[in-house]
Amino acid sequence: MSQIYDLKQPSSTDNGESIESMSQPGKEAAAEQFFTESSTEKSFINYGNIEEKLEQTVVAPSVTPFTSEAEEADIHHLCVMSMEILALSSRGMPVPDPQHDQILGIFYTISTDVCMQDEINNVDGVLLNMDDALIKQKEFYTFVASEIDLFDTFVGVVRRYDPDIVIGYNAQRYSWEINDYYRPGQQKKSYWIKELDPTPKGRILINVWRILRHEVALRNYTISNVVNSVLKQRFPRYTFPTLSNWILSGESDLIILVLKHMKLYCKLSLLILLRLDFFTKTSEMARLYGIQFNEVLIRGSQFRVESMLLRLARREKYVAPSISPAQRGAMCSPETLPLTMEPESGFYRDPVIVLDFQSLYPSIIIAYNYCFTTCLGKVSHIENICSANRIIEFGGLEYNCPIDDIASMLATKGLHISPTGAIFCRRTVRKGLMPVMLEEILNTRVMVKKAAKDSKKDRRLSRILEARQMALKLIANVTYGYSAANFSGRMPCVEVADAIVGKGRETLEQAIKLVDKGAYGNSRVIYGDTDSMFVVCPGATRAEAFDIGKRIADDVTKINPNPVKLKLEKIMHPLILESKKRYVGMSYESINDVEGIFDAKGIETVRRDTCPLVSKVISSFLKISENFLLSSFR
Repeated sequence: MSQIYDLKQPSSTDNGESIESMSQPGKEAAAEQFFTESSTEKSFINYGNIEEKLEQTVVAPSVTPFTSEAEEADIHHLCVMSMEILALSSRGMPVPDPQHDQILGIFYTISTDVCMQDEINNVDGVLLNMDDALIKQKEFYTFVASEIDLFDTFVGVVRRYDPDIVIGYNAQRYSWEINDYYRPGQQKKSYWIKELDPTPKGRILINVWRILRHEVALRNYTISNVVNSVLKQRFPRYTFPTLSNWILSGESDLIILVLKHMKLYCKLSLLILLRLDFFTKTSEMARLYGIQFNEVLIRGSQFRVESMLLRLARREKYVAPSISPAQRGAMCSPETLPLTMEPESGFYRDPVIVLDFQSLYPSIIIAYNYCFTTCLGKVSHIENICSANRIIEFGGLEYNCPIDDIASMLATKGLHISPTGAIFCRRTVRKGLMPVMLEEILNTRVMVKKAAKDSKKDRRLSRILEARQMALKLIANVTYGYSAANFSGRMPCVEVADAIVGKGRETLEQAIKLVDKGAYGNSRVIYGDTDSMFVVCPGATRAEAFDIGKRIADDVTKINPNPVKLKLEKIMHPLILESKKRYVGMSYESINDVEGIFDAKGIETVRRDTCPLVSKVISSFLKISENFLLSSFR
């Protein structure tokens, strides 16, 4: 059986022009109609209810256009559809084959305003391609006569609600098989050509399983395990062959069980993302970075930094270069690594102070004005100015600089030389783009965090502000990596990247030397890593350790320029320091804390790449020892 579809594609002159009709098998043609029609303007802009949407979004003339802070922060009308399909696994395969197996049902759950609601709307449905005589409560289901009618009915649902985002728990693996359907056009695509973006045009397709890998830390990401960890509920896991056998049995109770299972499966995917506040966080990141929603998910940190940096560069009348592969290959290799001390491994009965520099690399960029726009190259390269060509190598590029300008800046102490020998202009000469951007980001984050703390009563506003401050934190922490991306970056600059790492290493070394001078009794540094250090206080009580830690933090902060700041993070008492990035103990964040928090980093109890048995044995041993440790060190 085949079906002829007169497909339409967008045109610049009208709503659509008829193109070549294609004859395909019924299932593929019906599926193709859904995905191609969802890619045209007819479904992306829902003409059927566009007047209703305009009435909801346009401010009435009698209403004042001014809104409150909470209303301005809101994200309105983001419609999300969760979709799952039920297909027979007729050949006993673990996953149904779309070329042979029949689709029996489509399950969907819709939230029409997902960022404004804590729970899902009661908009859901089940479309079934099976005999209605087997179902008792027919009013909860919509029955169709064939697979083609199933797709046609679902297309109508999509047109009616016009979802912006379509999600499925494991959509690209076994749910929809979007890649198996041809796109409309004069020439058919080959199956052997890799589909770079299988998402229907005009909508965002989200594979929930892939999102969860970045949102929650679990050993496995089956729907049952995720529901148990995130929602604290139990959800059974049935294989496709099991569900197929229950349907083929013809027993009404088993069929109802399958339908309820799939309906809940569909709803849980959306509930999980709501519980993780995924849509609000991603929307705020897109709004803050100035990029699209799907680009937050599929693009890397360089894209986010560049989006903000290039807008600032345009405002300041700068043009960012694009380094070619040949220029990148000719660039010098990085020379500096962060400081990572070899720890004094052992069991420490005395309190250990853990101190941490707040946003070390962003603070160094701001304090010393490190940027592409302020770097003059290395000291060794300045010698070329005296030659005839006067060419200075800088990153993957070359530039000319008048010797008189450098001499003038040197005479007025307008230059700073980094530990790696790179020369930078001070802020009195020129403000760099990266310092300006990071300073605005960090100052804004402080204000947003304060606003979030003051708006605890307004849960929705607090959630949005929390998402904003997290987005600001993430962009600040990855800005250094943009200058150091010498493989895939647009404009890597080894001089800037090495200067940031070198100054960070020097800052930590100065802090370690200050502690080891003996100004804090017998305290000494037993471990240091990038931006943190561990200081043991022999013979001191926990209260005395807090006092020593505050003194160290204040003294180190004073010897560094603003905004480089050392913070007392916690006291570990007792502590087992095994090796680099591997320790466990009881941590206390305040002098008033009576009970410590079990704190483990890098050991088998928290690692996900180790045997679960090993993790359980070590965890049980540490918990058995916990009472002994607490009784010994209180």
